Amino acid sequence: MSISTNIPLSFPIPGTWITVSSAGSSTSTQTYTVVIIATASQGTTNTPVLASTTSGVQSVYGATSDLAKAYTRYRAVDPITTVYLVNAASSEATDITAALTSLGDIPANLIISPFNTAAAISAFDTFFQSRWSYNSGLDGIHVTAASDTVANLVTLGGTVNSAYSSITAFAPGSTDTIAEQAAAVGAVVAQKASADPALPIQGITLNAALAPQTSTFAIADRTAIFNAGIGITKQDTYGNVYLERPRMTYQKNAEGTADDSYQDIEVLNILSYIRIDLQARLNSKFFGANSKKLVSNTTQIVPGSNAVNPNTIKAELIASYSDYVTALYCQDQDTFNANVSVEIQSPGIIAAYYPATVAGVLRQINISLVFSR
Repeated sequence: MSISTNIPLSFPIPGTWITVSSAGSSTSTQTYTVVIIATASQGTTNTPVLASTTSGVQSVYGATSDLAKAYTRYRAVDPITTVYLVNAASSEATDITAALTSLGDIPANLIISPFNTAAAISAFDTFFQSRWSYNSGLDGIHVTAASDTVANLVTLGGTVNSAYSSITAFAPGSTDTIAEQAAAVGAVVAQKASADPALPIQGITLNAALAPQTSTFAIADRTAIFNAGIGITKQDTYGNVYLERPRMTYQKNAEGTADDSYQDIEVLNILSYIRIDLQARLNSKFFGANSKKLVSNTTQIVPGSNAVNPNTIKAELIASYSDYVTALYCQDQDTFNANVSVEIQSPGIIAAYYPATVAGVLRQINISLVFSR
């Protein structure tokens, strides 16, 4: 088969480069890093700062600023993860883009912000398209929140469509700011994803203030909101707010066809882990001090000759997938083995087809209870 990686043959840098795509649908330790982008009335704008203590952040940016409030709420849940802060000049798309651009090559597995308009989501989408490209590999996703009526949230969902941004809906009337609500969601996403990228993120208690009981969303409301592309929360009568089920805003592919490939927030967490791990694994074995000669499969490789062929690399890909299956990040080893493909695309360049089937999430147990008497 002819393998298309969408990496141009003119790209000259040695190493392993990986593109990520969906086929459609209806082990190394990695450091997890969070970035919070919001506005503040004081402090330098568009300058990433490694966050210090909560009191220190409040002093620099102002205790009542969105940036300080988001960080305070985040740290109340997750006191460990590395966090960078960026003070955006405003909530306008151009200023959001400037704040994102200031990150440079700082890794950001998760970016938290209070910016939830269609223009803001588009700015994040453009940023992450670049980060997920083969020659960047920085990956990451964006989490934000919205608090409004059901009708307005459904309308909002119709204006956004990004594989990289997740908006979570909260019932109106809470004393929390959007920045605090987004940080509450982001904190539990970070905790889950950093522990295991395939862990389900649903039904988790949030560090969030209650909305008036009369404003809470009924199950029909939450269903409508979710199906419109917005994640959902619920609250009980005991004073708890739950992240019932987050989702990415992605609903349609480039052709405008309904597509749920990137709907689940867990999918990109898994793909990011695999891409970073696989890239490091192959680079350590086949590049740098371990660089190899490349020959065809019909050429005999003598032990100790420091050479590889497509079959050598294919065996390593199968071994890597076996590790991901063992870790329960992926599944169906036999299908992978039958379909993985490696070929010499051009002198010195290998193209590989890596058909990963990511682990699923148990969402429901549906039972037909039949009784007699």
